[in-house]
Order: sequence, then structure tokens, then C-alpha cells
Amino acid sequence: MFNLQNFKDAMSQMATGVTIVTSFFEDTSFGMTVSSFTSVSLNPPLVSICIDKRVAICSIIEISSQFAVNILSYEQTKLGQIFSTPQFDMTQRFQNGTWTKTSTASPVLQDSLAWLDCRLHSTHDIGDHFIFIGEVQSCSAQKKGMPALYYQRQWHALLT
Repeated sequence: MFNLQNFKDAMSQMATGVTIVTSFFEDTSFGMTVSSFTSVSLNPPLVSICIDKRVAICSIIEISSQFAVNILSYEQTKLGQIFSTPQFDMTQRFQNGTWTKTSTASPVLQDSLAWLDCRLHSTHDIGDHFIFIGEVQSCSAQKKGMPALYYQRQWHALLT
């Protein structure tokens, strides 16, 4: 018989990078921490994010048809924690870090390891999550810094 806790424990063994996904609608910036992010295609340049359907940013991404992915460094762990904590409202979340707007108006974190500005390509309703596929409109990457990693339900740094 399937055991949900065993599934969660098994998935916690997969180390992932950590991102903050942002969007913008009606003069308000929205953002949340997301660890389910991956490259999908080089031509056209596509990426995917998976987000729980119950989270408000899902409807914002669908309505605005855009989002940005900010790849966090280990030094930005606290910011990632702020964006993953419901007690911080959207205004409080964006008070930390240096944010600018992209051509789609999505906020990007200037000192993140990298950011990707995306137009919504497609949405897939799978189980209790939406999979959003974004076509990258522009992106930028720094050449220095270590990524924030999430493993066994804790934040970690990459050892070199």
C-alpha cells in the first residue's frame, strides 16, 4: 500500500536548487520560493516551474501570462526563507534585496546567481500542482557565487 510519508522522505533525498519565482499584476509584485524548476528546451528556450494549485501566484501567472525565475545563491538563503513563509505579505517580501523590473514587468533580483524572464508558453494541470512552461525572453547570469541547495528539508551550501 502506498505511504505518503515514505514518498515525501524519498523525495527529500533529491537535492535541488532554490529559486524565487515572481510575477506582476495590477501594480503588485508577487513572489514565492520554488525548488521545482528545470530547463525544458533550448530551441525555443523553455523552462518549467511546478507550483501547488492552492498558492495565489498560480492565478497571477495565468492572468498576467508572465513570470521570472531568480536562482538564489547560498548567501540569499534568508531571502528564500522569507519568500517561503506565509507570515510575510508580498510588500514585506520585496523589501529585501535589490529588485528591478524586466520587459514583462516581473521583478528580478539583481544579485541572484541568475534570472530568467519568461512569457507563459503553456500550463499543465497535474495532480495538486500546475506545471508552468515559460519561454525565456531575456536572462542574465553572474559568474560567481555558490547556489542555495535544499536537501532533506534543510538549506545547504555546495562544498567545493
